[in-house]
Amino acid sequence: MATQQEIEQKAQQQYKTASAATKKTLEVIFGKDLFIIPITDRIKNFSDICREAGVNEKDYAIPAKGTYKQKAEKCMERLMLLEKVLNGGVIINQADIKSARWEPYFNTVPDKKQPAGFGLSFYVCGCDGSAALLGVRPQYISKPIAEFAGKTFLADYTAFAQNYQLSKTHK
Repeated sequence: MATQQEIEQKAQQQYKTASAATKKTLEVIFGKDLFIIPITDRIKNFSDICREAGVNEKDYAIPAKGTYKQKAEKCMERLMLLEKVLNGGVIINQADIKSARWEPYFNTVPDKKQPAGFGLSFYVCGCDGSAALLGVRPQYISKPIAEFAGKTFLADYTAFAQNYQLSKTHK
């Protein structure tokens, strides 16, 4: 005889390809929570972000030609969409200093010999100052989501930082 866990696993497998009516029936029997897939399991790349948001990925493509400013702006649009999707649409109230929020932190230069970093966190700050060179502050609703964003989308953060910096020196 199958255990409850085995039955639930089979229901989850069936749910993936079930019709809308069958999904509704499974949700009634087992509860909706059994079929909720965590955002970090659904998202693996920017295409997944666009699919989840219901937008066209081409609208967020970084232009191969164009100024560094245009590229930085498109990168920023990508980061804003990333934040929106990973937060499940929750908008963090920036004016509420008591609300919990997390920011990814990473080095844009992964080489340990070149410790140049890009601080999108409280890593180096005092009161209202930060060591970040630019004002982007994507914030996430949990530490695991912030870590996931920083690790999974490092290339997007790096592209933004590089194009933003270059836009300041190349007019």
